[in-house]
Amino acid sequence: MASEAKRRRWGAQSHGDVSSWRGFGLWQIPGPLRLAPRIILALCCVAVASLLRLVLDDLLGSNMPYLLFAVAILVSVIWGGTAAGICAWVPSQLLGAMFARFTTADLDNVIDAIMFAVVSIAIITVSQKMNALRQDAQRSEQEAHRRREQAELANEELNLLIDGARGYAFNLLEAKGCITIWNGGAERLTGWREQDIIGRHVEILYPPTARADHAPERDLDEARTSGKMEGEAWRLRSDGTEFLAHVTITALHDAEGRVTCFGQILHDITHERAAANELRSHAAHLRSILSAVPTGMLVADETGQIQFFSAAAEQMFGVSSAQVIGMNVTAFVPAIFRDAHEDYMRKFAQGAHGDSVTSRRMMVNRWDGSAFHAEVATAEAISGDQRILTAFIRDLTEQDAMDARLDELQQTLIHATRVSSMGTMASTLAHEINQPLAAAILYAESVRAAIDDDDPEMGKALDEAICQARRVGDIVRKLREFVAHGEITRTNEDLSALIEEALEVGRIRQTAGDALITLALDPDVGGVFVDHVQIQQVVINLLRNALEASQGQADREVHIATMVEGRFARVTVSDNGPGVSPVIAERLFTAFNTSKGTGLGLGLSICRTIVEANGGRIWYEARPDGGSLFHFSVPRTYGLSDREYALVAPDAAEGLFAR
Repeated sequence: MASEAKRRRWGAQSHGDVSSWRGFGLWQIPGPLRLAPRIILALCCVAVASLLRLVLDDLLGSNMPYLLFAVAILVSVIWGGTAAGICAWVPSQLLGAMFARFTTADLDNVIDAIMFAVVSIAIITVSQKMNALRQDAQRSEQEAHRRREQAELANEELNLLIDGARGYAFNLLEAKGCITIWNGGAERLTGWREQDIIGRHVEILYPPTARADHAPERDLDEARTSGKMEGEAWRLRSDGTEFLAHVTITALHDAEGRVTCFGQILHDITHERAAANELRSHAAHLRSILSAVPTGMLVADETGQIQFFSAAAEQMFGVSSAQVIGMNVTAFVPAIFRDAHEDYMRKFAQGAHGDSVTSRRMMVNRWDGSAFHAEVATAEAISGDQRILTAFIRDLTEQDAMDARLDELQQTLIHATRVSSMGTMASTLAHEINQPLAAAILYAESVRAAIDDDDPEMGKALDEAICQARRVGDIVRKLREFVAHGEITRTNEDLSALIEEALEVGRIRQTAGDALITLALDPDVGGVFVDHVQIQQVVINLLRNALEASQGQADREVHIATMVEGRFARVTVSDNGPGVSPVIAERLFTAFNTSKGTGLGLGLSICRTIVEANGGRIWYEARPDGGSLFHFSVPRTYGLSDREYALVAPDAAEGLFAR
């Protein structure tokens, strides 16, 4: 049937070519050959007219000399065109004048000659236009015939194409839904033969449940209203079996917009949908497996474009797979490593690595730009003609933190050993120093009693020495008690008076040199519940550190201030020295940590121990305009007595370290 369609197409083209020459006549032949037949035709018509006029000359005389020649011109124009008409008009004008016995003196002859010339020109013009209209009509008829044959041929070829379509059914429904056209594909798909189904309603293709639910009427109404109905639904074969079909019903309209019929296409997608469902099931199973893997995974092609991004990778990098699919893996590589990464990808694309698995530790970037250490294992493989790269990423942040914690615990253990040794040494020293210190005080008191009152300066100096020796004794005693039992004796103390006394006892002003020491003591602070001697030692130690830090500055400044901070009183000691480096600041209150050229680095560690033992805390801040700020806080007494505050002290310190 295909060869028959080709034969008919060639026949139609050949017929159209021949008929085009016939419609225009012999005189339509192009070139010089078409002029001679026209002249001959025109002269023949004039000759015939002359013979007839000669025969009738006896009867007509000089009457109607131009009538037969007008007919000759008309015939020449009709059959020979404009050129033939002109060729006939010139001799006809002369012969007509001859038969009219033309004389210029006869006015009637002149008028007849002019009228004949006008009529001849009119005949030639009108005939030319009529000939053009006739030719246009012939061409239109030929074009219509050609298009009709092409439409018939296209219809036959379309029917062949539709009948040859496998898995598709094409049919036409009239406006009420009855089947009017049924193709071979529909017969193969549904099992219904054309003679058995033509004229029946389309509901015969619907399962009983769909018919009971008025699905056929709804589908036609939707197509009628919207112009088209498309979807997936179950349809019925002639043997009663069902198949899943993709259904398209299109409404066809006439020139006035009325629905005249419906075109329906059914495509069997039962196996396609089953295969797709199975594929989705396998894909979902694979995704569930990959989602359960704690290690992040991504798959990239040989150009580095990401093809797959696992759920663990989404959580690790802080970005969804939809955002990164199609991006290059370079987006997760820090800038300093990108050159090496691009070199690796070039070698990978060239197949330099082969099918191999490598693992290395490297820095990678999260989506927000933050970097972390990761162990990246890459596997290269060839799938068909495409090379793929699979990367498994394990975040080492927790492992690094654990390793750092283990190192810290080891250092803490070493430190604890040192502190324990120091405590033993301090207890021994306190015991050994106490006796000679007591003897020194006794000797000093004896000398003071023996000195004459007339030497007040010497007496004052001895009194001061005895006071300081007793203070040292108190410090040694309390240190021994603290090391031995971990206990302190706290009382209600006025914080401002305690700081003023520390300045005098520690001889801070006397040793300050050119440093300016200023105080800003808040009277609203009131009393604090602390060990008087120990807190004074903390203040003295911080002030001495501040004075040492400010050495070398043009304008040495040391400032001490107090303020209320809820249930606590804060003491701040500041200086305008060079400050503390970040490396030292991280372990500033750790034992044996110091930036001084001399010293053991125990001062701030002891201060921290004392402050925390008194229910407070101590910390460091960098001064905004240069220098250091050391803060410590201790519990306030709110004006209570020692006994009263001792009952509420645990509540006063509650939540301190939670701040």
